[in-house]
Amino acid sequence: MAFFASLPTGKYLIPTEQLLEYTPAWFSPLAAITHGVTTAYWPANARMLLQPSLEPKVGFDNVTPRLQINRLLQESDTFQRLNAAHLNQLESLPIFIAAMILGKYAEIEETRLSKLATLWIILRNLYSVVYVVQNKPLSWVRSVLFIWSLSISCNLIREAAAKLQQKKSTKE
Repeated sequence: MAFFASLPTGKYLIPTEQLLEYTPAWFSPLAAITHGVTTAYWPANARMLLQPSLEPKVGFDNVTPRLQINRLLQESDTFQRLNAAHLNQLESLPIFIAAMILGKYAEIEETRLSKLATLWIILRNLYSVVYVVQNKPLSWVRSVLFIWSLSISCNLIREAAAKLQQKKSTKE
């Protein structure tokens, strides 16, 4: 499904442009990058808070944390979902960062970038929440949130490329 978000048709999959009218510009584009990092790491932090309750005698093993994580992945569905949400956030974050930097470089309107960043952060946080609490009938929601947030990043990169190409053409 991610394939469709990366195509030019990605902007038609979800009504992002219509929703931007109601989206607040909470984050400046470059500050949104740090909020994106926070979004990527909150599932890992929640996972760390859960660790001591799953292994009370060990608590949080800071000597061999990856071994403890691997062990706990087999024991707790919630721990496993928090870990998976974190890993997925880490996969999505670089594309978002590239989109924000390219948007700034191409001089896309600041308010538009801020609204897109805000919407992306909201969608990615919702994605993690849904990932942790989902069941089979709800799993499609997670997929929609994933595709939508990926589409925002890919379409912004595409928009920046078009604007840069247009600037280059007018100079020639």
